[in-house]
Amino acid sequence: MTRLFQDNQIIGDYRIRGFLGAGGMGEVYLGVHLQSNNLAAIKVLVNLVSSDSMITRFHNEARVQSGLQHPNIATLYDFKSINGNLCIFMEYIDGESLDDLINRNFFAVEESLMTFHSICEAVSFIHRKGILHRDIKSQNIKLNSKGLIKLLDFGIAKDAENQKLTKTGSVIGTPSYIAPEQFKGKPADFQTDVWALGVLFYEMLTGKHPFRATGIMELCLKIESGEYVPVERANPSVPVEVAGIVKRCLQKEKNRRYQNASELSRETAR
Repeated sequence: MTRLFQDNQIIGDYRIRGFLGAGGMGEVYLGVHLQSNNLAAIKVLVNLVSSDSMITRFHNEARVQSGLQHPNIATLYDFKSINGNLCIFMEYIDGESLDDLINRNFFAVEESLMTFHSICEAVSFIHRKGILHRDIKSQNIKLNSKGLIKLLDFGIAKDAENQKLTKTGSVIGTPSYIAPEQFKGKPADFQTDVWALGVLFYEMLTGKHPFRATGIMELCLKIESGEYVPVERANPSVPVEVAGIVKRCLQKEKNRRYQNASELSRETAR
């Protein structure tokens, strides 16, 4: 494929070290800072394929992530336009996504609980700042080579009090992690992030999604029903206390869930 940037090319304060991949939002490169030699992942929104919504999402990701300094959140270093292409320079995570790890084998219960607690700490941090992530999923979480959790992709994150960023009735996020009320056009809030965390924890404990379906309509109906195989049946080694955490996250009625990730984080720390 034709790449926008080539190895050893200098963009901003970085020299391109290699190509990491491409996706719907553009291309990702490995760069090294010209002075510090620190590595960075460089996300590039290619202007030839970018739409207004992509540009808005890219700007939003940079705006939100620039104000987040937490050991479990990938650090944003810089955001600028290079030859008309928007570029986000962020911490390079030398590890695997949680999705890759789950697909190979689900986690042992104790390991799941420790890892999940770190994820909850990251989401708790952004909730305390009044920010909703709105796209919590295994693909947006990585473990670095030291085993440290890193939460990624704040492209559709928003201020909890600002409902203007989402049209009434629109569904934002990844369908398999969306809470039941969102399919009915209700706005996202802290408890929709909690629902997504519950789906994620279920996956970590069982290696399976709680609401498996062959199409979007079937998925929607299953999520709206709130019916799934209890985690302790899917994995009999899961203790009652841990199963209770998953169950509370995945309550159909949102007011029966944890109020936010801070409350959930305290529960997983016990």
